[in-house]
Amino acid sequence: LESGMPADFSIDGTEIDDRTSVLVVEGDLDLFTAPELRERINGAIDDGATNLVIDVSNATAVDSTALGVLIGARKRLRVREGEMIVVCSSPTILRMLEITGLDEVFAVVPSRGEALEAVGAGS
Repeated sequence: LESGMPADFSIDGTEIDDRTSVLVVEGDLDLFTAPELRERINGAIDDGATNLVIDVSNATAVDSTALGVLIGARKRLRVREGEMIVVCSSPTILRMLEITGLDEVFAVVPSRGEALEAVGAGS
């Protein structure tokens, strides 16, 4: 367990291919945990990922700090002609993405399979 991270928070990372990484978030994605997400996203991009799938299906909450991290990641990937897709099936988090207009900024899909298909991962 990372020091200072809540016990119910985790980020699992998987490299699908040279260009694509998946980060799966569990628990509250907030002011305290967003820096860890930023670090993991930046690490994946620095390692050459141009396609990122951020799976927040098991996130219990996503706050404005976390949304800022996602926006920053989207900007970094756009410069590299990359793609970021958010996987979300939580009605609460989907609603927040709609209210903030971020469902227009990121591609938001209900399953990891659809996200990987959208970025052409593994092909």
